[in-house]
Amino acid sequence: MSERRKYFFFDIDGTLTDDATHLIVPSAEWTLHELERNGHFVSIASGRAHYKTVSFSDPIGIHNLVCVGGGCLVINDKIIENKPLPYDKAVHLLEQADEAGLGWLLMLTDSDDVYMNNYRFLEQTGFRKELTTYHYDPGFDYHRVNEILKIYLAYTKAEEAQHPFIDELGRLRMTKGYCVYQYDAKKDGIIRMMQHLDAPVN
Repeated sequence: MSERRKYFFFDIDGTLTDDATHLIVPSAEWTLHELERNGHFVSIASGRAHYKTVSFSDPIGIHNLVCVGGGCLVINDKIIENKPLPYDKAVHLLEQADEAGLGWLLMLTDSDDVYMNNYRFLEQTGFRKELTTYHYDPGFDYHRVNEILKIYLAYTKAEEAQHPFIDELGRLRMTKGYCVYQYDAKKDGIIRMMQHLDAPVN
C-alpha cells in the first residue's frame, strides 16, 4: 500500500463546505474518510488560524492540517511548526502605522485574543464581525513581545495609495475597513508537510 499511497490537501471554505450553510457537505466528509480507509494521507489546507481550523477539523475527525496560510503544520494532532510573522518587518510596519495614525490589533497567541494600546482601530473600522476578545492596555509595547502571529491594520482600499509602507509585508483584504497580515504561503506549507512526512514531492 505504501507505494500506492497518495497525499490529499483540501481547502475548507467553498471546497468542503456548502456556501449557504458553511457546513461540510456530507458527501465530502464521507470522501475524506474513504480516502483514509484506502490508506491515503488526508489533510486540511486552509488560511484559517490553527484554533479556527481545529474547530472545523476535530468534529469531522481529520487530524492533519496545513493552516494559517501554510504557516502552521499539524500531523496527527501535534503542531510541528507554527510560523509567526517576520519580527523585524512586523515591528517596522507597526512603527510606520503609528506614525501614520493607523489603528492596529495584534494576535499574539493561537486564540481569538487581540491586543491594542489605544482605541484607534475600533474608532476607524469598528468591531470585527468575527468572534474576538479585545485586550486594551495603554502600556502595551509591541517591541517587547517575542513574536507576532497576525496584524489587523485599519485602512480602506481608497487609503492604500497614501501609505506605501503597507506592502512591506504580504496582506489580505478580508473586509473593506482593514487588512490582515499573516503568514501566507500555503503551497510552501504543503511542501514542508510532505518533507516532514518523508513523502515524494513531484
